[in-house]
Amino acid sequence: VESSRRVSDEGRNAAAKQLSAVVLSEESNYVQSLLLREAAVALDATLRDSVASRIAPLLSVESPLPTPPKMLAPLFAPLTLPFQLMQATLELQDIDARDTKRLENLRILTDLASRAGGGISEGPGSF
Repeated sequence: VESSRRVSDEGRNAAAKQLSAVVLSEESNYVQSLLLREAAVALDATLRDSVASRIAPLLSVESPLPTPPKMLAPLFAPLTLPFQLMQATLELQDIDARDTKRLENLRILTDLASRAGGGISEGPGSF
């Protein structure tokens, strides 16, 4: 049993060395590009999810200014435009079904990594 563990560990170590050689290579390769792109997409979705959850109460806030008559709308534009821009920006921060799937995949990978690491992770700021 001991010898089979040693062989298994040697194979795992060899695979880890090969993987790290590809990922950490000085020359650009497909795996690096793919990992970099997916990391950027996951980070973007995570940040937008965090921002959207924090500012969700602001989405229901109506402009404190009444809607001006059409003839006077250009005169009130400097007052109403900031509220319209804020609302449009908040709508852009919403995550869609694709982002939701990415976040779910990221949570699964994080869970697998924490289990593989022996549950060493104590939370989001523990390095």
